Amino acid sequence: MKQKLLILSLSAFILGCTSSSVPVYNRSEFKTENYQKNVDNALSGTNLLSDFEQSKTASKQISPEDISNLVQGDLYYNQGDYVKAFPFYNQMSLKYKDPRVIYKAIICLGHLNSTPEQIKILNDLVQLFIQAAPNSKLAKLFQIKIALNNNNINLAKQNVDELIKKNPNNTREILLFISSIISVDISNYSSLDDFALYIENNYGSYPEAHLVAILSYSVTNNEDLLSQQINYINKNYKEWSIPLYWSLDVLVRQKHIDTLIKILEPIVVVSNPDRTLQSVYVAALLNSSQNNKAKNYLNSQLNGQRRNDALLDLGILYSKNNDYSNALSYFNQVTESEPQLLTVLALVKGSIYDYQGNANLAIEQYKQVQIGSLVAISQIMLLNAYLTLGDYQQINAILDKYAIENKLNDVKTILLKSSYYFGEGKYSIAYEMLKSKFSLYQQNSEYLYQYAAVSGTMGYTKDAIKLYNKFIKQNPEEAAGYNDLAYIYAKDTKDYKLAKKYALKAYEMTPGNPNVLDTLGFVYYKLGDYNKALPYIKTSYEFNHDPESGKHLIAVYEAMNRHDLASQIIILDKANIQKKLKEQLIGRAVTLVSDIQFGVQVK
Repeated sequence: MKQKLLILSLSAFILGCTSSSVPVYNRSEFKTENYQKNVDNALSGTNLLSDFEQSKTASKQISPEDISNLVQGDLYYNQGDYVKAFPFYNQMSLKYKDPRVIYKAIICLGHLNSTPEQIKILNDLVQLFIQAAPNSKLAKLFQIKIALNNNNINLAKQNVDELIKKNPNNTREILLFISSIISVDISNYSSLDDFALYIENNYGSYPEAHLVAILSYSVTNNEDLLSQQINYINKNYKEWSIPLYWSLDVLVRQKHIDTLIKILEPIVVVSNPDRTLQSVYVAALLNSSQNNKAKNYLNSQLNGQRRNDALLDLGILYSKNNDYSNALSYFNQVTESEPQLLTVLALVKGSIYDYQGNANLAIEQYKQVQIGSLVAISQIMLLNAYLTLGDYQQINAILDKYAIENKLNDVKTILLKSSYYFGEGKYSIAYEMLKSKFSLYQQNSEYLYQYAAVSGTMGYTKDAIKLYNKFIKQNPEEAAGYNDLAYIYAKDTKDYKLAKKYALKAYEMTPGNPNVLDTLGFVYYKLGDYNKALPYIKTSYEFNHDPESGKHLIAVYEAMNRHDLASQIIILDKANIQKKLKEQLIGRAVTLVSDIQFGVQVK
């Protein structure tokens, strides 16, 4: 499995690794999987509770009605379901201010994504914890961050020295904890470099002291000192990749992209770079619009062991420059990757072929899309590709399969299929489909309405008027019947007064409906009252930019001799709209590939 950029949270690094007063280490401990396992397994309350006992922190008496809340919170907490546990602990923290409960709320929140709202809640809980247990070890640890934010570097140093002096066997844990609190939401950077130098000079025999320094310099964007520390880690702890990953995460969050690129450049410009670091480097170049530099770098990697990644990245790069032919040439050379990425890549390639007008190759790719959330999109695109080829048998097969999967009855199935064909301009197919079983389903209002609409579009005006009147009789409270009937009278007959009657009725029922506004405006246009027609049609067009409304607006402006305004109305035909939608699909699919490949968002 491809390693991702590590997004390390506060709770994941509280009490993180094995204690030792003598800095002699097992090298395998620093391998990412081992180090992170130590971190994750260290989240226990044993040391915390003894800390409270030593500080004479009293337990709060919890009322009987809240016992069940505490039990539920503990149940989720012990199962590692921090999302469900947090609301219980948060509520109990605010009510009882018991440090044990507050601490668990902090742990839960630290496991969640660090949104601005969550960071604010976390800071509030930390303040509450300090008030509840001011003499505890954890309170002093929390106070370090507060001291740094208040530019009180002496208090921060004093707390570190006091904690390590009293708890020498927990030095690495303390330094690891400090690493976590300075990497998230530091608002005042002015003392951070000095603090990092102090930690490095006084506790540099411990590896986590250098982690504190790396993260501090990442926050402050101190490129020179950051490079020195990363080089130190690479030289002395070659297996320990977490400091670099964590630093990259901080640099990304702080938007120090130029520094990130300079830090990574000497690391990735080798014949076989780390896959994650290469992806982050390329993503950073693309984010900073250094496309040519990214292109040159990726071309240099095409003959190495990371060929597939370089091909993917080049495809993404060219796609984002709308050079789909070159993008496709690189995507088609990718032979191995994660199943998830390959199925998304199939959607990308299918959408590019579709955009280029190659329906057969597009169909081959769409059929390979297997991820549940993308299957629906691929099915829609398959329908459109088969429509391009005129393969109605395949279209009906897809629609029938959808109907079966969704347990649609015969009426709903006919409506589904006729709606599709009607929407795609295949009016005769829709008409024959509805006509064939109209005698069976003419009492079904939805069926009746759709048959009337298709009949009107086909030019069967008398039949359409009869059908709409029947629909109105069955559904007197539905504005759509009056609106469509008004439009039929205005467009296909000379009975504009009757058209106005029905249009006003629809407007009275749904005055904000853009279709109703367009119809009423069109009726006034037919009556020659252009001043009345204009506001209705203009409002409708501005709401949804429907091509039909656009044509009506042009006609009104022309009738008013406002040729200048008429020339400003742009009407996209269906082919252009389809092309635009296909291009949007390419963009979204490429973004999915980018997210999977890079592990970070590429704008």
